[in-house]
Amino acid sequence: MIPISDVDEAVELANDTAFGLLGSVHADNVVVGKRIAERMGAKILHVKDQPITDEAHVPFSDTRTSGGDGFDIEKFLTEVIETAWILLQYDF
Repeated sequence: MIPISDVDEAVELANDTAFGLLGSVHADNVVVGKRIAERMGAKILHVKDQPITDEAHVPFSDTRTSGGDGFDIEKFLTEVIETAWILLQYDF
């Protein structure tokens, strides 16, 4: 656990790492969580959700020092596409 003073500091800490493949945002409100997730640099982001629901067949590749060559779908389109994936969980 790392104590923080506000959301801005939390986002800064989340983005100040060598890793960036997967992240999670836990907030009382999914809309607020989505706004926070949009500021984070991870490529797969869960909002009020956990990584167990990831779709392993969806191609992704390295992000910073995370990942491991993805699933090589033509070397993930020659690694020129960079997209983000934000998952929203409205109900438990």
